Amino acid sequence: MVVKDYPGLNNKQSYESFKRKWMYLFAYAGAGFTKGYITCHMLMFIRENDAPEMCD
Repeated sequence: MVVKDYPGLNNKQSYESFKRKWMYLFAYAGAGFTKGYITCHMLMFIRENDAPEMCD
């Protein structure tokens, strides 16, 4: 749980404030992706003789 790792969030007011900030961040990012203002790219760099491992 978050409170275990961050003791400063052990009171309800601090925890609710923390939660609202994250919900805002996710909503803001979601709107940005939906409108096309934000994109996500994944790049992979490997050395010449390395064998890449893929995961599902």
